[in-house]
Amino acid sequence: MFNQTTKNTVTCSATGLLATSLRIAVLVFMLLPVSIASGASVLLRPDPQALGLKPGEQATLSIRVENAQDLYAWEIHLTFDPAIVEVADADASEPGIQIASGDAPKDSFVAVNQADNTLGQIDYALTLLNPAPPVSGNATLAIIQFKARNNGDSSLKLREGILATRDAQPIVFEWQEGALAVSETGEAPQPGQSASGANTLPDGQPAASETKTTNSNLTLIAAAGMGAVTFVAALITLVIVLRRKR
Repeated sequence: MFNQTTKNTVTCSATGLLATSLRIAVLVFMLLPVSIASGASVLLRPDPQALGLKPGEQATLSIRVENAQDLYAWEIHLTFDPAIVEVADADASEPGIQIASGDAPKDSFVAVNQADNTLGQIDYALTLLNPAPPVSGNATLAIIQFKARNNGDSSLKLREGILATRDAQPIVFEWQEGALAVSETGEAPQPGQSASGANTLPDGQPAASETKTTNSNLTLIAAAGMGAVTFVAALITLVIVLRRKR
């Protein structure tokens, strides 16, 4: 049987535990939707998604980001069929084959910019520099000039891609696959299947940055669950103590 001092002590302890667990549960649940929603609707895509060319013709295709939030750096690795199209050099003053930057301000640094018309690959990486503000909303990240080689179809795939904030935090996004076609009529092909998960690697497995983001969400979910369990346990304890006190 509890004496009055013990009852008061247990009641205070249960009440304190109840208040603490409630704060934890509320805080985690408040943070959870923000963490999961962050970057969930960001889309990286070619514009146009489907590009048609006549033999020998040249046309522009942009890589666009939509619904970005605090984007400060990006790295994209694209693949295409070099038997169908090739990349036209955007800067003849530099060795090799380059593509053009998009809407990046002058306060930026291009770390990688190269295209390989033998392997059918494009590698491009850029980071903004202070005092440039981060990119939010819609923007053009890169511009590619494709030139038709031979009749046929080619997909434009993302072999690997990374979007990041100023603090080097990954931004989860989806990639919308593009389609290229060369024909006598120059008719645009049917667009490819959209929205493979990204950041992605060649074998379709999530990149490390995406895995970290996913694990972070799972950690928050687990923490929210533990907070809720602790809250319920504290509530039950408090009810029992109050009944015995009566």
